[in-house]
Amino acid sequence: MAEFKIIHNNKEYSLVGLLPSMLHAQNFVNHIKVNISPTLDLFINENVNGKCGVFIATTDSNLISTLKIELIKFMQKPGDLKYTKNSWEGKSSAFKTQRQIFTSYDFFSKIKLKSITSIFEILCIIVYLCMFVDENTMIELLAIFKSEVNYFNPLFYIKLITPVFLHFSILHIAFNLVMFEAFARKLEDILGNIRLLCLILIFAIVSNYLQLLFMDSYSVFGGMSGVVYGLIAYSAMLATRERFLYRLNFPKGLLVISAIFIVFGFFLNSIANLCHLGGMLIGIAIGLFDRDKLKL
Repeated sequence: MAEFKIIHNNKEYSLVGLLPSMLHAQNFVNHIKVNISPTLDLFINENVNGKCGVFIATTDSNLISTLKIELIKFMQKPGDLKYTKNSWEGKSSAFKTQRQIFTSYDFFSKIKLKSITSIFEILCIIVYLCMFVDENTMIELLAIFKSEVNYFNPLFYIKLITPVFLHFSILHIAFNLVMFEAFARKLEDILGNIRLLCLILIFAIVSNYLQLLFMDSYSVFGGMSGVVYGLIAYSAMLATRERFLYRLNFPKGLLVISAIFIVFGFFLNSIANLCHLGGMLIGIAIGLFDRDKLKL
C-alpha cells in the first residue's frame, strides 16, 4: 500500500494520519509518547491539505499500523480524559511541532518577561501593603478622578490602567487575585505573555473608562474586577471552540453566574458595576473575534 512520506531534518517520515486541529494532533502525539513509547520520533506538520499531519520516522510497517489503529480509536473520542490529561498535566516528554521550531527564534521570545500574571499579582500586593503606610498618597497616585479627564494628556490613559492595582480591603484583593490567577495563568500559557498583557491593558482601559464616565466628581474606585470579568468572558468565548475547551478547562455556567452577579451589583452600593459590565462586554467582543482567528 502506498504511503505518504516527507523529508524533515534529513530524515524520512511516514504519515500516520490527518487530524482536524493542532490540539487534536498534540493530544494524539502525547498519548502515543506516554502509552506506547516516549522515544518515538514524531513530527506534526500543520499544512497537509488544511489539516495537521502526524508523521513518524520509521520504516517499521507494523509500528505504523499500530499507530493508525490508535488514531482511529483516538478520533472516536478525542475529548476523552485519557487523551487530554497527558497534554495538560505535563506527563509526556516535550516535543517540537513545526510551528515551535520556527517561532522559537522570534523576537518576542528573546524579550519575554517571566510571567505577566505574577508581575500584576505582585504589584497589587505591594500597592495594598503601601496603603497601610499612606493610603491618601496611593489613591492620589493611582486612582483616576473626574477632574483628570483630558484626552490630549498621555497621563490620562496611564491613569485609566493604574486603578487595577488599588484594593481597599483584604477580601477585595483576595477575591480579585484568586480569580485573576485562575484565568490569567491559563491564558498566558496558551497565548503568551505579550498577548495577555495586551488583553489586560485593553480590559483595564475600557472597563475603567466606562466607570469613570458615570461616576461623580468626588468618587474614586479601584480593583482588578473589570480585568477579571474581561478574562472570564474572553475565556468563555474561546472555550466554545474545541481546540481551546480542554486547555482552558472553563467551568460551564460561570459566564452566566458572573453576569448574574453584575446584575445584583446594581442593587448594592460601593460596587463599580459599570467597570464590571465594561470588562465583560469587551471580553466577549474580543473573545468572539479571537476564537476563530487565533491559530494556536
